[in-house]
Amino acid sequence: MSTIDFERFFDLSSDLLCVVNEGGHFVRTNASFERMLGWTSHALDGRAFVSLVHNNPEIAAEHVPLLWKIGPGGITIRMCHTDGSSRRVRWLTSRVDDSKQLFLAGTIVDDRTTTPEELAGDSVVAPPGELARTQMDATE
Repeated sequence: MSTIDFERFFDLSSDLLCVVNEGGHFVRTNASFERMLGWTSHALDGRAFVSLVHNNPEIAAEHVPLLWKIGPGGITIRMCHTDGSSRRVRWLTSRVDDSKQLFLAGTIVDDRTTTPEELAGDSVVAPPGELARTQMDATE
């Protein structure tokens, strides 16, 4: 498969597809980020994945190592849209052996958006100690 064919296939998916480096920054995203969350690939290039999870950089930074611990059942978290609202996204992850990159596939799990007003004072993800309890098993 040529690089051009792969690019077309990657952007064809309606799921959010991305590659994140070991520091938790986007290396690559597909066109669904713009369609579903308003973020262009250019805007996300090099940006921290968790910056779309929580607008507080200190809280977001605590979650970077946890990306690598998401189990096979995945996790559902709210991701920030460029308009200030959020969408619930179900993330599945994969890593090839000792790769320094994490591959993520996300699906919007409901059409209801959460407005900025509803998010006021709300933690978008669970505190690090509670992440394991927020993971959904694969049967949900």
